[in-house]
Amino acid sequence: MGTLSILCPTRDPGERVVALLSQLRPVADEIVVLANVESDRRDVACYATIADRLLFYEFAMPGERLSAWAHAQCSGDWILVIHGDEVASPGLVNELARVKDRRDLLQAYIPRRWVFPDGEHWLDESPWAPDYSLRLVRNDPAVLWFPGQTHTTAAAARPAGFLEAPIYHLDCLVNSLRERSAKVDGYERDLAGLTTTAGEPANLYYLPEKYATRQPAEIPPADLLAVNAVLRPTPVVPLEADFDAIPTGTRAEIDEMWDLRSLSDASRQAKIELIDSDLRFAPGECRGLTIRVHNVGDTTWPGGLERHPHINLCYLGPNGEGPRSPLPSSIAPGQAIVALVTVVAEQVAGRYPVAIDLVHEGSGWFGRPLNIMIEVGYRQ
Repeated sequence: MGTLSILCPTRDPGERVVALLSQLRPVADEIVVLANVESDRRDVACYATIADRLLFYEFAMPGERLSAWAHAQCSGDWILVIHGDEVASPGLVNELARVKDRRDLLQAYIPRRWVFPDGEHWLDESPWAPDYSLRLVRNDPAVLWFPGQTHTTAAAARPAGFLEAPIYHLDCLVNSLRERSAKVDGYERDLAGLTTTAGEPANLYYLPEKYATRQPAEIPPADLLAVNAVLRPTPVVPLEADFDAIPTGTRAEIDEMWDLRSLSDASRQAKIELIDSDLRFAPGECRGLTIRVHNVGDTTWPGGLERHPHINLCYLGPNGEGPRSPLPSSIAPGQAIVALVTVVAEQVAGRYPVAIDLVHEGSGWFGRPLNIMIEVGYRQ
């Protein structure tokens, strides 16, 4: 039987957070609440009444830089992210109970309904609907990673499913027009020119007063009860908490797992060993040489071509740089992996120097190459 972690990064009012997480408790094997270090301490004491794990985190823009570290705090087979201004519909709770036992999916998208202009209606028009959000992911480090950019979730992985029951989003209801307009201004500064698929400003999501043109739809009765329970939550008796004892995710710890982190010189330290013994090539032959790559730096290097920081194997030969060869998997500090570096031989017979190194795309070579000689000729 699969297990489910509910992950809630928040600094929202304590009673509201307790109410929305209580509705998920029947299907949750673990509730992890991440409280912004600037959260009101009474709110944090309320979070403590519902959380199985409670941690502080140091916030910095973009907020999505938190994602990888946040998911790493969860132990379930699946992780559902829900925020302090959202409500899981009763139908979604039932779907989660079934989905967490599935073995044929890596991810699931959940429709999000924007509640507006009151607690009884939602915006049933584009671009607010359909608004599928990637919120349910399998807790598998082999496939789970996060681009870390504004308005991004986990990187897509297949096979994935689409659930039918929604999450209700309360942002346009619980935040004033002035607060939402300020949010839009900030996004416009950071993401100038971002548009929807219809070519409209992407941040119109937060300003339905200005952009919505269709009559909102009524929230179904069962869902309305869940929404009202969060909008008008039952008072909570805060738990006496030793705030100094609550673990804190520091900026350094969070950024160590952020895909867009920068690399220091100490991070670009490697040792490369040759495994293959036969360095003979036919003229123009292209093949991979087997090497062992040691990470002697202080940060993990990701594998593949998509993840940042972009670190690849390459070589310098008589005619300049060879083709890029991606790392087959991530390498943590102190670890080593076996990899192949693609080498293309010269067209003329002879002995040629080849310097195999790692390159941080856009920044430069690591600078500690493995120097070898290849022999180009016709094998006897």
